[in-house]
Amino acid sequence: MSPWLIAGLALSVALLAATPYVWRRRGSVFALRWAAVAVLPAGLALAGLLTLVGRVGNAVTSFVARFVFSPTVWVGWSLLGAAVLVWVVAGAMQARGVGTTPARDETTSADTARRSPPRVVGRSTKQPGASSGAGAGDEFADIEEILRRRGI
Repeated sequence: MSPWLIAGLALSVALLAATPYVWRRRGSVFALRWAAVAVLPAGLALAGLLTLVGRVGNAVTSFVARFVFSPTVWVGWSLLGAAVLVWVVAGAMQARGVGTTPARDETTSADTARRSPPRVVGRSTKQPGASSGAGAGDEFADIEEILRRRGI
């Protein structure tokens, strides 16, 4: 028998032995609840869950001991913390709109960008007196004529 099974059965027997005292002091409802809790350790031990809890406890204990005494683990946790910090800073920068536009080419300066004429979208490059020709320009000939008459 495993030590966990023995411990679970012993705890259940001890708690069940106290059930009559609870019955006299607190009443039948509390005694029934006490009995339900008393059989839990035996059930967990027989199902093998106490062994699982013991293994998890041993794993957590060894992890904590290794964490405290190993410099390699400290470096690993530091790197994880740095990664989280960089992620949060990048999110804050994005929320403020900082660093979201791509960097300009080094050959293009801000002065040449200011001196170049702005692009106007939607304006025709034709002279006002030129014929519109075939294609999409024919569709707008009437509109151009009306605008020309109004001086626009």
